[in-house]
Amino acid sequence: MSDVSSQHIDSAEFEALARMLASPDDAPGADHGALYRGLVEGSPDLMFLLDQDGIIHFVNGAATRLLGHQPEALAGQRCSTLVDSEDLEAARRLFDAQWPGPPVRHAQLRFKRHSSRAGPRPEQSTRVLAAVTVTRLYQGATFAGAFVVARDLSALGEISRAAHFQAYHDVLTRLPNRAILEDRLSLAIAHAERDNHRLTVAFLDLDRLKLVNDKHGHAMGDRLLQAVARRLRGCLRRGDTLSRYGGDEFAVLLPEVSSRADAVAMGERLVSAVREPFSVDDDALPATASAGLALYPEAGATAREIIANADIAMYHAKREGGDACRLFDSKMHQRVSARLSTERALRDALDAGDIEAHYQPQVELATGAILGMEALARWRRADGCLVEANEFLPLAEETGLIGRLDAVVQAAAFRQVAKWRAAGFPSCRVSVNASAPLLDEANFVRDLEAALAAAGLPAAAVTLELTENALMRDPALVVPKLQHLRNRGARIAIDEFGAGYSSLAQLRQMPIDALKIDRGFVADLQGALVDTRAVDAVAGACRGLGLELFAEGIERQAQIDYLLGAGCREGQGYFFSGPVPAAQALALLQATPRLGQ
Repeated sequence: MSDVSSQHIDSAEFEALARMLASPDDAPGADHGALYRGLVEGSPDLMFLLDQDGIIHFVNGAATRLLGHQPEALAGQRCSTLVDSEDLEAARRLFDAQWPGPPVRHAQLRFKRHSSRAGPRPEQSTRVLAAVTVTRLYQGATFAGAFVVARDLSALGEISRAAHFQAYHDVLTRLPNRAILEDRLSLAIAHAERDNHRLTVAFLDLDRLKLVNDKHGHAMGDRLLQAVARRLRGCLRRGDTLSRYGGDEFAVLLPEVSSRADAVAMGERLVSAVREPFSVDDDALPATASAGLALYPEAGATAREIIANADIAMYHAKREGGDACRLFDSKMHQRVSARLSTERALRDALDAGDIEAHYQPQVELATGAILGMEALARWRRADGCLVEANEFLPLAEETGLIGRLDAVVQAAAFRQVAKWRAAGFPSCRVSVNASAPLLDEANFVRDLEAALAAAGLPAAAVTLELTENALMRDPALVVPKLQHLRNRGARIAIDEFGAGYSSLAQLRQMPIDALKIDRGFVADLQGALVDTRAVDAVAGACRGLGLELFAEGIERQAQIDYLLGAGCREGQGYFFSGPVPAAQALALLQATPRLGQ
């Protein structure tokens, strides 16, 4: 028998080849036949042997797996009955003996899948795309038949579709990614320019995803992002594009939102949708978002410009407290430019060691004796000038640099107070601020204890001051850290008490020692219209909870007199001294009476 690859075969050889493939044990050369049959049946590819009329004389077992037919049921049928109707003409040309060209031909054909083998996906349920190779067989110059090999491309198609999806979609939320968003926005801008139309882009950022990740783990944070994506999608109309732009950021193309009023209404709708708590794995997760809105053409001529300006508007919503939306205007550019310049300078100052601690005395009100110092951050520029605290502290809070700033001041203050204690002021204490970002750090306790050890300062010499909001925004994360430090001897004080939203019931469960009444309430103790209600209420709360009352912002003797009567023993303010550098603080220590003298 001739080798099939030679493409020349006589009728007897064709029949022998068919018998060998169909029944190798009965065919001439049974040993070789069994080998060939094993190779053919073991192939994942569909294989046919056709005669000159396109009748199937043999088909291997792949017919069952790919097409849902038993091989014996196909014997005697025309191969064309298996080809999808849309590809019949291509199949005829492929098998046509008169078609000029080489005896081996290649093409792609779609074969019909038996209905009982329908797949789970509708587009795969009725046909199989295959790469087909036809080797035509001749008896002399006469066409005798063909050997057909069809390789299933469905799996390759799935891989290709998956790769394409991952290239242009976010795998977690299955939303379009920034590439699709920018592409669709560019196209929408072209249409809007042609039709003299406007459009809107909304840029959203979740306000507190980091807290969810820290408290519940990143897997829970991922599920929250998925829930947010579903809820935002429910707010949109056909033709809008919601994309996950990156991290906890979402961008929305609203091609039909063309007025400022409609843009703001849609922005508020999106923010409101996120505000309702999410139920994730039986946990109620609170979430809020900040949104920025930018309209074409006012906010830019290109996709990148519009998205960037929507991002700037979102930043303004976030710096105002979040859970809100803001519409971009040109003045925002100037404010953001100045902010970025100051932020860069502040980062450079932290790197260069230009942040220093100044100290404000904390005194016993009855005697004026200095009990300790509060350490406060000050920024000294290279020219020696000090930057006002209100010029950089809000920026540090907005950018997350406040945590690093606090840590720098803490380390410097611990070293300085350790020196003062060794120089003859052994009872001198130091109060340091702990911002929410610093408290959120996983290594907060470890790093603070390391700074104390490096300075040789006992924890009992330290009072840690934090705001109500920093304590209450995630007590489960913060309280164990504070309890550990309190067990080591540190004191915990709530700063600016009365300006936050804690309740007495909540405070009862917290590891705190003192309440520092907000300076605004102390200011109410002077002037023609003296208002003592806030001080009285806080003093009563301290007595009920067994806490110390501390006052800040003291500027008049009359304030001291009332505070002493209300049970306040300690305080600070410009009546005694403002924040001063370390050398001046030492002079104050030396000049004022010591405790007990």
